[in-house]
Amino acid sequence: MVNQEGQGIKIVGARAFDDYVRGLQQVLPEDRLQPKQTPAFAKLLKQENLLFSKEVEVLYDLEHSQVRSFAEKELEAEDYQVHNLLGENYYTLKK
Repeated sequence: MVNQEGQGIKIVGARAFDDYVRGLQQVLPEDRLQPKQTPAFAKLLKQENLLFSKEVEVLYDLEHSQVRSFAEKELEAEDYQVHNLLGENYYTLKK
């Protein structure tokens, strides 16, 4: 990560989210980092066209077992489909 003055920090390998936040804070100390609001599931699915269960779990802070009920609550049944690829469910909009 490098700021406009060319100062940077190197983060190697897969790290925890907090490591990336600390890295950004070091590179951009004068900026106050604010997370964006998590978009509504229906809006995100419309934008992305396909979302895997794992993405939904992480983004909405859900347990694996909660994803299906979350999707049923957030989406109209006639608007989406659930598919499976190699044991992982994913969601798409019906066309």
